[in-house]
Amino acid sequence: MFKPGSPVIYCKTKFSPDPGPRAKNISPSRSGDSYGYCVEKQWLVVEKTTAGTVIVKTRRGKRIEIDENDPNLRAATWFDRLRYIGRFPRLSD
Repeated sequence: MFKPGSPVIYCKTKFSPDPGPRAKNISPSRSGDSYGYCVEKQWLVVEKTTAGTVIVKTRRGKRIEIDENDPNLRAATWFDRLRYIGRFPRLSD
C-alpha cells in the first residue's frame, strides 16, 4: 500500500492546555486542566521495510519508523494533496 515517495497523513495524538488551530477531535481531560486532541501530520514515505514498517520523512527532515498497520497512518488522497499543498516534504530535500 505504501511506496517510497508516496505522501501519507499521520494523526498524532497530543495533550496541552491550549490546542492549536489544526487540532481535531478535541476532548477535555478529567480534571479539565488540559485537552487531548489529534493533529494531522503530512509526511512522505522514504522506505518500506521487510519487517512491516515504513520509514517516513517529516517536514523538518526527521525520519520516523512506523508500523504500516498503525490505524493513525493513512495514504493521502488527491484531496489531501490539494488541501495540504506545500506541507508534504520532498524526497530530494
